[in-house]
Amino acid sequence: RELAQEQYDTNKQQIDEAAQELKDLLKRQNAVITLREELMDLSGRLTAVKSPCADATPVQGGSAPMEERTINLIVKRDELRAMLQTSARRVVRTERALTCLTDQQREFLTVFYVDRPRGHVEVLMSKYHVERATVYRIKDEALRDFTIARYGGLGWG
Repeated sequence: RELAQEQYDTNKQQIDEAAQELKDLLKRQNAVITLREELMDLSGRLTAVKSPCADATPVQGGSAPMEERTINLIVKRDELRAMLQTSARRVVRTERALTCLTDQQREFLTVFYVDRPRGHVEVLMSKYHVERATVYRIKDEALRDFTIARYGGLGWG
């Protein structure tokens, strides 16, 4: 019985994580675009940095202001690249898992999690001519299938 409860908890956690991935999809897609733009701006600033002048000699072990700015820009660029790579990978994995679903399942998950309109359940009830309970059943099945496609399974059984 304890093992069954642990398995249930693990499955619920994976499903909750999958739902959150869907809720965050639009934000992450936007982040990828924004981070690319920021990197382009930063690259422009890095190429515009002039070489240090002879009179900008560091005093008492400090570094020249221009050198410090350049180092700070390089560090920021590396941080932005890492954030971009992480966000882009998550978007790709989420989008790839969505392609494993039927059109109807994708639509239900999009309406419930990705881009929820006002009266989302009623929208789906009207479009598919189904009852409220059926909308939730289809959504739950779609989320389960998405979770399997995204994370590789729901435990044993």
